[in-house]
Amino acid sequence: MLRHHGLHHFVITRGKTMDMTPQFMAFQGAFPHVWGGIVSLIRIFERRALQFAVPLMWLDGCKVAALAEIDLGMPTHEQLMGCVVNRSEVEAMILHPGQRFCVGKDGYHSAAKAIQAVVRMHLQRRRYDRLRLEHSAARSIQKGWELCQAHLETRRRIMQSLKEREMRWQQICTDFAASWPEIRKRPRLVVHIPSLSLPHAITEAAPYLDCIQNAQMAGRLCDLMDPNVSVIYVAPFSVEPAVVQYYAKILSASGIRGVDSRVTVLTPENAMYLPEGISLTKAALWSPRLLKELQRLTHGKTAYIVPGLVGSEEQTLAAHLQLPLLSLDSGVSMLFATKSGTKRIFDAADVPIPPGVSDLSDDTAMLQELASLIVANRDVPRWVLKIDNGFASHGTAFLDVSRLRSFKLGEGDNEGEWQGALLEELRVFGAKLFKVSTPFLYPTWPAFLRGFRLNGGIIEAAPAEIVSCPQVNLFIHPNGDVDVRSCQEQVVSPPLCRQGCMYPQTHIPEERLESIGRSIGRACFEKNIFGYASVDLVAFRREGELQLWAVDLDLQLTDSAAIHELLLLVCGGLPAATTRLCSRNYLYSGIIHHPQIANLQHSTFFTICKQKGISFDMQEKVGSLFHLVDSLARGCFGVMCSGLVAEQAVAYLAAAVEFIQLELDNTGIDESDTNLHHVAAACRALNRHATGPVTKAPRKLVRVTQSSRTPQRDAELPLA
Repeated sequence: MLRHHGLHHFVITRGKTMDMTPQFMAFQGAFPHVWGGIVSLIRIFERRALQFAVPLMWLDGCKVAALAEIDLGMPTHEQLMGCVVNRSEVEAMILHPGQRFCVGKDGYHSAAKAIQAVVRMHLQRRRYDRLRLEHSAARSIQKGWELCQAHLETRRRIMQSLKEREMRWQQICTDFAASWPEIRKRPRLVVHIPSLSLPHAITEAAPYLDCIQNAQMAGRLCDLMDPNVSVIYVAPFSVEPAVVQYYAKILSASGIRGVDSRVTVLTPENAMYLPEGISLTKAALWSPRLLKELQRLTHGKTAYIVPGLVGSEEQTLAAHLQLPLLSLDSGVSMLFATKSGTKRIFDAADVPIPPGVSDLSDDTAMLQELASLIVANRDVPRWVLKIDNGFASHGTAFLDVSRLRSFKLGEGDNEGEWQGALLEELRVFGAKLFKVSTPFLYPTWPAFLRGFRLNGGIIEAAPAEIVSCPQVNLFIHPNGDVDVRSCQEQVVSPPLCRQGCMYPQTHIPEERLESIGRSIGRACFEKNIFGYASVDLVAFRREGELQLWAVDLDLQLTDSAAIHELLLLVCGGLPAATTRLCSRNYLYSGIIHHPQIANLQHSTFFTICKQKGISFDMQEKVGSLFHLVDSLARGCFGVMCSGLVAEQAVAYLAAAVEFIQLELDNTGIDESDTNLHHVAAACRALNRHATGPVTKAPRKLVRVTQSSRTPQRDAELPLA
């Protein structure tokens, strides 16, 4: 009946198949074509029954045969259980923990072996995991060590390459200095990079840093006065083409030929992506396209770099380009381009300097030294503190002795007690007694003390009856010759802050200033310093006698020295062997910055200037020229005024400043955001000291006619 209905059930008892029953024989006869696979499955069922002590396992032969026909390899537990008729009883035994160890007399031994195997498995797995971790750590250490060694080797090779490049560059500089007289006589390429390489804390706080760096563009282009010179000028930003054409037209009208073909203006392509306060030289080093272009333009030519304020990056750039620097190197700059370093140069030059103390690095010691100086120099009305890395009057504070209560009350007491009282008053009331000249950089007295403590500084006396503040601009040749380029009068506003300059200065005999300048120039050359330098002096009267003190030294091309070169060209034409300006006087306002300047319409502003007579007569060499650092959108510019006498130049500048004040809206503008009021105050002070008649400014624009050496043509000099 089972065979008739196709039911081929058979039984496995205690791990043994009942193969002699009629049901099993009928099952064997029904599936001869897959019997080999069926036998293999039966053996698997027997092992399972024996392993888990299943007393009776009832299998469905048809399902076993169907599973054997599939031939998928080792069947799964679910496939096997699908062939068991009494699945619930069998699966309960298989899934019961420990069931397989309940068979026969060796069950306990099998359980012990299983436990031991599991323990050994876990122990070995833990050992394996630890070994794998140790191997991973070892590989990481080995990889890190190899990477470190590779970095060290790469660094060693880089340092070796830099050292070799530095040695080659030093040899180039030595050859440059030795052959300087011959270099000046042959065609050459001058690369101007007017960078201010100062600490980032200073440049970040300085307003209009890029404009300050670009302020010397006009003066540096005046190197074209030498027909053998071509100029590459690296600007901190993309200068408007109209500004470049403005200066090119001025140079052309002054007699320089081929300006367009001899000037190349470049800009670091990554300057706009760099943080605020990055110096021009650093921006150039981080601009590979600019570096490649400079290498291409200077390759195979006699060329050298004229930097601004020198730092370590200038030397790096010069070594990269393999071009000599017409300046001191960075090592010498760290020693002598500070306020304390200038005192050492002045001592070596044996020039008079004010009483004071240098190389101070602690604010407490500074106050102690100041109290001692006040007691020892009772006739000095003002004492000046200067931070070593200050530039252009930045980092300066002063103390008026008349404000010290202990100075008035304790003068007749014991000097030790008096000095102690002064020191205590300076320490307690310093914030009220000292006046910081640059509040944008050091807004409070504690901030100034912090800067003094970090950078060091000096103390020096300021005389009572200041007559003049002359500046002597030098050029120290690489072979040791010293040229005095000009002697100017500094325009100071507010106190101790240079704003602009006048020429000529008339209070001190020029020969005396030139003698001091040459002495300082020779002292600089002895310390391996050459290139441009400017000496700041102060003239005063003491007991009716006119005396001079050297108070500062800028080891770079200053703005006033650069402007002198431009006005020397414009007012005097191409010079022969003199720096006189054909009996012309000029007054330079310095860079005027105001937030509202950026809102002025360029063409409208200069059109109104022409209508108001703020113009320059190229025939008479008198009038007003605008000193543009870029378009008015930068928010700053300068004014250069030339006259037959000093009073006329002052009148031109006063008229220009008055016009600018009327054009600008000062609503909501804080005095700390502009210096226009300082320029106006300087004009009023100069007007008060004027002794001669003032010539009024012209009321209309004067057309420029070229000299008779060239074909006659009318050329109108643009103001911008």
